Amino acid sequence: MELKNNKTNLIHLEFGNSKADISLCNGGALTKLLLNGKEIINDFSKEEPYLKSYASAVLFPFVNRVFKGEYIYKKEKYTFDNSHGSEAIHGLLYNKKFTEIKRRTTADNVSVKLLYISKEKVIGFPYDYSVELIYTLYKDKITLDVYVKNEDDKSFPFTIGWHPYFYTENRKDSLLKFDSKSIIVHNEKMIPIAMKDLDGKQNFLIGNQNRDNCYELKNGKASLITSNYSIDVKSSNNNNFLQVYTSEIENYIAIEPVTGIANSFNNKIGLKELSSQETFNIKWTIQLQNG
Repeated sequence: MELKNNKTNLIHLEFGNSKADISLCNGGALTKLLLNGKEIINDFSKEEPYLKSYASAVLFPFVNRVFKGEYIYKKEKYTFDNSHGSEAIHGLLYNKKFTEIKRRTTADNVSVKLLYISKEKVIGFPYDYSVELIYTLYKDKITLDVYVKNEDDKSFPFTIGWHPYFYTENRKDSLLKFDSKSIIVHNEKMIPIAMKDLDGKQNFLIGNQNRDNCYELKNGKASLITSNYSIDVKSSNNNNFLQVYTSEIENYIAIEPVTGIANSFNNKIGLKELSSQETFNIKWTIQLQNG
């Protein structure tokens, strides 16, 4: 059992044959995960720069894209200052530096608590807030508890999600399973334009197709079955969406639990509101099947 910092701003967690690395300077992103000795997540930045992939970033205050970076909230127009063309993308946390505030080891797990406090009043989202991340590593799973507190004197809109890339030795033959109410139809800029009903259970090989699809889930779970491991990705949220993205880099697939869809600040699908001094909590779990 081990939890330590090193000179590269990584926190290392170890519990039995399970290991995890967390980047303090990249928004508390999970850069490495072994569960019971099986490699689930590795340092994707070796294949693609982090600021292009956003691998394992926590997405807040919005997930995916905001059309033209613009939205209206309580009759006032806001515009994000972004460098991604016409759309703002993946929120504001991905490059923020978190601070370690607590660590704990028990007979069952090892955990670390991280904190980021924003008082920047950034363009497009001029609110004070804090984000607390608690990673807990067990022998066969890792959980990420996120607490977002509105530290401001006024409410703000938000959605939240997680962007992990999973490593597999054979992506095209990997199987993805989940129950879905609908699939989101996007335009060429990946902005939603419609929702198409689905008949429930989705069970498909990743294959050689390029995928960048969002689904409305019937529950909070998706399963990935690969040649070297099988996992469940679960969310504690009552209403869930799932973004599935296959990178141009072989053997990686992003399976992203999110509370809303792209452009939710405008289409309102999955959009939440956090009142002054209120706290929102969500937990995501990556569970190794059959231990």
